[in-house]
Amino acid sequence: MTALDIHAVLLLFALSPMAALSALTVPWEPDAALQWPDAAVRALALHSGLWVPGAAQVRAVAFGPGRAFVCMPRWRPGVAATLAWAPWPAAPRYTPLRPFPSWPAQFAARCTNLQSVVGAAVGDRDRLWVLDEGAAGCPPKFLVFEWRLRVRPIETARHAVRHAALGEPPRHLAVDGELAYASAASAPALLVFSLRERASWVVRARPLGPLALVNGLLFATPRDGDTELLALPADRLHHAPWNGTAGRADGEVVGSLLGPAWGLCAHPKGALIYFLQRDHAVVSWDTSAVRPVRAEAHRVLLQDAALLPRVAHIAVDVTGTPWALGVGPDGSATSVRLPTL
Repeated sequence: MTALDIHAVLLLFALSPMAALSALTVPWEPDAALQWPDAAVRALALHSGLWVPGAAQVRAVAFGPGRAFVCMPRWRPGVAATLAWAPWPAAPRYTPLRPFPSWPAQFAARCTNLQSVVGAAVGDRDRLWVLDEGAAGCPPKFLVFEWRLRVRPIETARHAVRHAALGEPPRHLAVDGELAYASAASAPALLVFSLRERASWVVRARPLGPLALVNGLLFATPRDGDTELLALPADRLHHAPWNGTAGRADGEVVGSLLGPAWGLCAHPKGALIYFLQRDHAVVSWDTSAVRPVRAEAHRVLLQDAALLPRVAHIAVDVTGTPWALGVGPDGSATSVRLPTL
């Protein structure tokens, strides 16, 4: 099956009754849903400019037992809370957002507090891993919360990664047991953090964009919107070097995806899920299939231009259900439930 064939399949899917199945959607409304300590604090934040209505935009959502963790990077002034949580499964009409781990942790004046959260993932033992891209004067950092036991992070800015390590803020996160990986699309390096060793180091590599770990392989595209798919054996990245740099790990090119891809996501069943912008379609690829990547090893999960004008992030909840974070032209974000694999 060629790339032209898969576009024909996508078109047929869009015209079939299967495409018309009503998808469960959860809209995120940071301004209306954010829970303030009281009306006076809200008014003070508005008056001082710490909160600007419309500034916060949801760009990633991670799922844990009973909770969704919502990332709102501080890419514009006036984002009051950069990380929040909501009850999950969400209520049908209204999903309140509560700052995580607390309101004081949102105040960016101290580098040990949250600056600008660009990614989060719930890993083993229900640990919440957070990637904070940092801000002027504050380096990027990994934070790990054992949120079901306590809300204080078990890893703090004492082990922050230096901004110079990548040359630009990290934007993409993947978690592997007690390890986390972070990348920035135009930086020829991969950041690795070990919770067990309380250390971070740099692996020289090709510039890497979105990351997804499947069956011991770290898959990546060179950047958002790229078609080339790379695979790096994760075990080569596991050990901290003496000098802070672990040589090179450029990875193997395993083929080309069906088109420019966004929102790379790993599914527990061994699939790689991603979004095709030009087709407004989320597809999955069976990573156990014969290399290189082939169209016939793909499955269309959902194609809908109205629900998925573009997708900023894809994540899987604790039931194994994937969710795509659709983003509208006005920046509004909605989590869209995808069919289970």
